[in-house]
Amino acid sequence: MKKCPARQTTEGVAIYLPSESHFGFTLITQFSSKTIRLINMQGDAIKEWQTDYLPVEAKLIDNGNLLVTGKDETGPLASFEGASGIIQELDPDGNVVWEHKDQYMHHRADRLENGNTLILKWVEVPAELAAKVAGGFTKEGADGKMWGDAVVEIDKGGKTVWEWNSHDHLDPETDDICPLCSTTEWGHATCVQAVGEDKIFINFMRISEVALIDKKTGEFDWKWGTKIHEGEKVNEINHQTYATMLEDNSVAIFDNGRHLRGEALNYSRAIVVDPKTGKILSGYEEDPPSFLFSSFLGNTQKLDNGGTLVVEGTRGHIMELNYRNSVVWEYVTPDWGTDPIYGENNWIISAYRYSLNEDCLKKCLGVTSTWRTWLDVAKVSYLVDREEESEPVQPQMSQADMVRNRLENLGY
Repeated sequence: MKKCPARQTTEGVAIYLPSESHFGFTLITQFSSKTIRLINMQGDAIKEWQTDYLPVEAKLIDNGNLLVTGKDETGPLASFEGASGIIQELDPDGNVVWEHKDQYMHHRADRLENGNTLILKWVEVPAELAAKVAGGFTKEGADGKMWGDAVVEIDKGGKTVWEWNSHDHLDPETDDICPLCSTTEWGHATCVQAVGEDKIFINFMRISEVALIDKKTGEFDWKWGTKIHEGEKVNEINHQTYATMLEDNSVAIFDNGRHLRGEALNYSRAIVVDPKTGKILSGYEEDPPSFLFSSFLGNTQKLDNGGTLVVEGTRGHIMELNYRNSVVWEYVTPDWGTDPIYGENNWIISAYRYSLNEDCLKKCLGVTSTWRTWLDVAKVSYLVDREEESEPVQPQMSQADMVRNRLENLGY
């Protein structure tokens, strides 16, 4: 049985408050599905891409195409979390217009303004250095190798034009591996992002740190995620799957909260932090905190209207929060797939909301920039597979729930 009805009875859009939501279209990449979907606010798929490989991540890029990292099952490290091996650029009709293969690639990529692409790769840590890395445990059956991360910039022909190896810059004593994680990997980067022309942002899940790299020197401008308290190192975040740097140089993080020290239950949260001061500028967690938890997978996105999109990956659950942290849109994916290890699931790797004024969305949908055309597209998008309906159907909510949500949004 793929799910327990007593634990999950709602699928699709459960809450939608149009006056409070950030209107747009949401791109969803799932853990066990080769279908990537762009849905409207009602949960209807208005565009789908079918991939030849299980996707590891997908995002729209400036030209309206989809940049997808996919899993090569034949890769030498295919059993590692986030292993990919292939990256493709798909046009809006699903045609492959660019492709690059490297069996050591993993997780996410980033397309640069000059047309080059940043990728993440696993590289073997020299044995002499690996022996000095603190923390972790030796996994049964492991071959004794330790793998670190490389950030590589490739041109359109796949040629490497810049490379940075994490083991040349991490400290084997202070950048120690979580004691509950194996010594197979040191770092385990999950996100990479170009910041301007000369900085690279990176997220290290295994050591619970985010960092900014100076592209010219290779050194860290800063690292954040741990601190010293009463002479002992403690974590500010725990095995965060996703982080991104915002325009004001703050960092939005989906803190998965796995392996929490001294806690009876693990829990996840979405935060925005100033990495230079360590101050948490905003955040969201449930009450009780364990109501929101994804051991891995998930992301958080700051929206233009001040709201936040939160993806609770291993529950197939997406929430949009307004600036008061009230839920104004909520969705549970009805699409299920099968994984050989984790079984049947509706897990979501990531989801991103694209607003109507974003060029990548306009180009993807082939829409001109006129206001009236966009209004027509928004209207039509509600009516996908609803030919007999003249008006979009609103999600069903009881009158009591509507009053309760309205009072909460007004601050009562």
